Amino acid sequence: MRLSIPKTSEIVLAALALAFLAALVIPWRQPDAGETLLKGSAEAAQASAGVISEPVLATPEVLNNLFVAKRTAAPAAAPKPASPASKKAVSVPWLRYIGTISGAEGKTYYFFKDTRTNRSITLSAGETVNGWSLLETGDKQFILKNNEDLYTVNKR
Repeated sequence: MRLSIPKTSEIVLAALALAFLAALVIPWRQPDAGETLLKGSAEAAQASAGVISEPVLATPEVLNNLFVAKRTAAPAAAPKPASPASKKAVSVPWLRYIGTISGAEGKTYYFFKDTRTNRSITLSAGETVNGWSLLETGDKQFILKNNEDLYTVNKR
């Protein structure tokens, strides 16, 4: 009985060593250059056309588009300002101002965080993103609209 356990261990270790050697000896298939690139990127289109370019730094808009939902343009007609009697903006603690960047063509993007869902909201004047729109920017606060609700967010 004592001899069978060490013998079995040696056989298992020998089989593992042979499998490891076989994995090292057998040639592996090399992936094509097209398989390693992401689909839909400009670099992939250039690579498939045979054009090789040097690495390019990404702009803030490109990076932002990786993490934020697509923006939809607001309708041509400006939304009617809410009358003070009908709706008043409410200050909520779960909306926080993160920061601002200047994008292409002088467009400014404002970043907010919804701490309830842990999602970031990127807004610009005249755009609606997932029901959110930026109505007003002030020195100390912003006024945001989500569907029909109005919220104020302090800059702090």
